[in-house]
Order: sequence, then structure tokens, then C-alpha cells
Amino acid sequence: MFLDFGTDRNSILHVLEEAKKKAEGGSPAVMIGTIWSSELAHNLTELYRPLAEEGFSLSTIARLMMEEANARPRH
Repeated sequence: MFLDFGTDRNSILHVLEEAKKKAEGGSPAVMIGTIWSSELAHNLTELYRPLAEEGFSLSTIARLMMEEANARPRH
């Protein structure tokens, strides 16, 4: 799901709500946003605490890949 198709807050909130529904249904929800979008960065900064309080987390693809790699048994 792309967070920055629209640059306004309502567009971002709509995608977040869709992703939350997907995650609450048991499916992984991956949201993609470009780092250059100051509007996205501003909104995610404001929305982070309420999302965390609901049990959601935000991460980067690099961090998720590192966590997955570290969780795999090494032979």
C-alpha cells in the first residue's frame, strides 16, 4: 500500500486505516512511502504514538530484513 499517492493528510489516513484493517485481519500490511515527502514524514511523526498505542509499529524495510536475517538459524 502506498502512503504517498496523495499528499494530503486525509489520503495518508485512508491508506493507514486500510492497512490497519488488513493487519487486524491477520495479514501482513506493508506500507510504502518515499522519504522525500515532508508531508508524509510530518503526518507519520504525529500519528506514530496513537498507532503504537493501538499495537502497531512502523519500521523500515532494511530493519525488517535485518531482524528476519538475525532470527534465522545459522548452519
